[in-house]
Amino acid sequence: MRSWVSKHRKQVAIHFCVIAGFLVFTLVAAEPLFDRMERVAGEAQVHQFDLPAETGGMRSSIGTLETDGQKAVEIRGWAFIEDQDSENSDVYIVLESADRRHIFDTMVHMRPDVTEHFAETGLELDCSGFLALIPARRIADGEYTVGIYIRKGDAEALQYTDRTITKAGATIETG
Repeated sequence: MRSWVSKHRKQVAIHFCVIAGFLVFTLVAAEPLFDRMERVAGEAQVHQFDLPAETGGMRSSIGTLETDGQKAVEIRGWAFIEDQDSENSDVYIVLESADRRHIFDTMVHMRPDVTEHFAETGLELDCSGFLALIPARRIADGEYTVGIYIRKGDAEALQYTDRTITKAGATIETG
């Protein structure tokens, strides 16, 4: 056997390099690559930062919380910090369970109807609308309470809703 390995040293080395390269690819590069291939157009990105304790101090409403059952959850609504215009506010969706927290960004969805509804405040709230398309693959199994976090300059507000998302394996449900 030793003479065969000595004789075919070059081929053995090449095969070893190919196998090692495949293992490195599998362990390091495959997940980001497949993540790009599975991406849903317009999907929310995951963020990690410290959140304050629930603050209140905001007005909000989730109008749509629905799922296709497997690929994504769509959340639409509006939110603003009380006594502040909505322009230049960053709105995030927070999914919190007993042992996990996921924070997703949102896209601004223009809502002039919110400005009109709260006309007595004199605030510009057209930018208070939000849309988050959260991919199911980014949520660990569990039951989550849906929260809204807003950051505008030094001001921030966090409020949890009575809405829930439950993920179990390949199935995702809203409540």
